[in-house]
Amino acid sequence: MIKELLSKAESRIVLACDVSFDFDPSDGFFLKVQKDDWSNFFTRTSNKRWRYRQAHFCSIHLITEAIFDWPSDVTDDEIKLMVQIVELLGNAMDAAFAGHADWRHKVETRRVGAVQFAYSRSSRQTAEKSFLYLMRHTNGLTKIGRAVNPEAREKTLQAEDPRLEMIFSSDGIGHYERKLHQVFADFRKRGEWFDLDEHHVEWIKFFFTGFKVL
Repeated sequence: MIKELLSKAESRIVLACDVSFDFDPSDGFFLKVQKDDWSNFFTRTSNKRWRYRQAHFCSIHLITEAIFDWPSDVTDDEIKLMVQIVELLGNAMDAAFAGHADWRHKVETRRVGAVQFAYSRSSRQTAEKSFLYLMRHTNGLTKIGRAVNPEAREKTLQAEDPRLEMIFSSDGIGHYERKLHQVFADFRKRGEWFDLDEHHVEWIKFFFTGFKVL
């Protein structure tokens, strides 16, 4: 289905891995993304929020980065196409759950307390291979996030709001994202957005890259 949609749209986007549906009685239906010896698993709740299987919530853009290879000059239309394809995959899982609302509710709530701050093994591996990044908005707020491909993440978010700019990224330290969220908890405005001044930003840069930023 995915290859057919990409071909029909005459897109430069290509699949970066194998994508399939799987099922587990305790977790329900989930999306399996696999490439060589690396794999990750995603599911979508009844209110259409994506999450790692048995772990924390994630954005739909993170899933597009896991599934597709895209050019450095990716266009807004290509980004929208990838998001639409992931949504179609989510709709397919919703259809599989159709008629089993009570069971789905049990599946989604069984581990709420246990998985609220937990990473699955596969998501931890992804975090350790990912970039930590800082993105600044013209309103002064700074996003502390992680991504496998920070340049693609910047283009994706800029397609929604062009007032964003990447101000820092470093490879292999994406797993520090949560710790930084805790360190700067008093400055959190919403989600991953923090009211950081230049001293905070320079401290983060120096902590992870040392004199390279001076």
